[in-house]
Amino acid sequence: MAFVFPGQGSQYPGMAGKWMERSEAFREVLNEADDALGWSLSTLCTTGSQEELKQTERTQPALLTISMGIYRAMEEKAGRKLSPTVLAGHSLGEYGALVVAGAISFGEALRLTERRGQLMEEALPGGVGSMAAISGIDGQLAGTIIANWRERENKAVWPACWNGPTQTVVAGHTTDLEELATLFRSEPNVKVQMLRVSGPFHSPLMESVTEAFRSELKQAAWQSPSTPVLSNIHAQPYRAVEDIIDGLARQLTEPVRWVETMTAMKHHHIQEMVEIGPRKVLKQFAAANGWRNGVLAMDEEADWAQWHQAYEPMEPQHLLKRCIQLAVTTRNQHHTADHVKQIEEQYEALQKLQVSLDHTPAKSGDEAFRTTMEAARHHLSLLLQAKGCSDEEQSRLMRQMERMV
Repeated sequence: MAFVFPGQGSQYPGMAGKWMERSEAFREVLNEADDALGWSLSTLCTTGSQEELKQTERTQPALLTISMGIYRAMEEKAGRKLSPTVLAGHSLGEYGALVVAGAISFGEALRLTERRGQLMEEALPGGVGSMAAISGIDGQLAGTIIANWRERENKAVWPACWNGPTQTVVAGHTTDLEELATLFRSEPNVKVQMLRVSGPFHSPLMESVTEAFRSELKQAAWQSPSTPVLSNIHAQPYRAVEDIIDGLARQLTEPVRWVETMTAMKHHHIQEMVEIGPRKVLKQFAAANGWRNGVLAMDEEADWAQWHQAYEPMEPQHLLKRCIQLAVTTRNQHHTADHVKQIEEQYEALQKLQVSLDHTPAKSGDEAFRTTMEAARHHLSLLLQAKGCSDEEQSRLMRQMERMV
C-alpha cells in the first residue's frame, strides 16, 4: 500500500472543519502547528479565505499540517501506527511523506515549508510569474512544443509538473504563459487553466533562492527514511540524507515527475493507494495514469468510510489468533535445522504474546495493545523470512496482517 500526499493547489477554505469535529488527534496536530509557528494556522485552515490561502508562506505549512492531521486521525481510528509499503508526495507533499517515514520531525518540516514559501515569494515580484495546467494533449508533445516555442520566441516558460499522460503543468512569466495559453487553445480539445498559485514554481525562475533554501535544508535534523520515499526529481527512493537535501533543493527549479512516480509504484507491486490531504487531486491523477481501482482519498467521505471499515480495530485477542494463523498456514520452503529452529522460536514468541493477552487483556488502541501488536508483527516477519517467503509474498502477508490490525 502507498500513502501519497498532495501539494499546493489542493487547499480550500474550511479544509480543517470536518476533521476538527471528527478527530482529537487531528486537533492536537493543529495545536502543535500553532505552537511551533507562533501564529494561528488552525484559524487559517478553518475560517481563512481563498485569498489568504494563496499566500505561499502560509499555504505550505497549512497543507503539511492538514495532511499530518489526517494521517494521525487514520492512526487514531486504526488504534495503532500504520505501515505503508512506499510513500510519495506531489511537490510540497513530499515533506508529509518524509515526516511519516521518520526522516524529519513534524516541527522541523513546518519550519522548512514556511521558509520554502517565503523564499518562493521572494524569488520574483508578485504577479510576474505564475503556472497553468494544459490538458488534452500528449505530455511529451506538449513539452516539445513548449521547448521549441521558448527557444524560437525567447520566452520564459517551462514544464513544471508531468501529472498525467495528457496533463502538463507549465510555469513561467505570466505574460508569456498567457501567450502560450492562446497558442494551445487553438488546438482542438486542448484546455488551459491558470492555477491559484503566486509564483512560477518548479522552474528556473526559482534559481535565485535555491542555494538559500539548500542551506536551510542542511540545518535540519535528518534521518534515513524508515519507509521508501519516492523523489519528485528522479521517481526513485531516496537513498541517503544527502540525496534528500539535494532532491528538495532541486525541486524548486525542476519539474515534478508524477507520471514516473506512478510507474515506479507499479514496479514496487503497489496495488492500493491512499491520498492523505485536502481534496482528491492525486486520486484523479492516479486514474489518469491507469489506476482504475484501489485508490482512496481520505478527504472524500465515502473513501474515508471505506478505509475506516477496512481498518476497523478488532479485539486484540482475536487479532493475535489471526496472526498465529498466518504463521501456521504459510508454506515452509526451508527445512534445514537452523531454519526450523528459527521458525519454532518465532512461533513460540507469538504463543507467549497470546498467553500474555489472555492473562492481561488489552483494549484496541491502548498502549498495551500497540506494544503487543508491534511485537507480533516483528515475530511474524522473522518467521516468514525463516520459511523462505519471497519479498513479494512477505509484503502481501504483512499487508494482510496490517489490514487485520
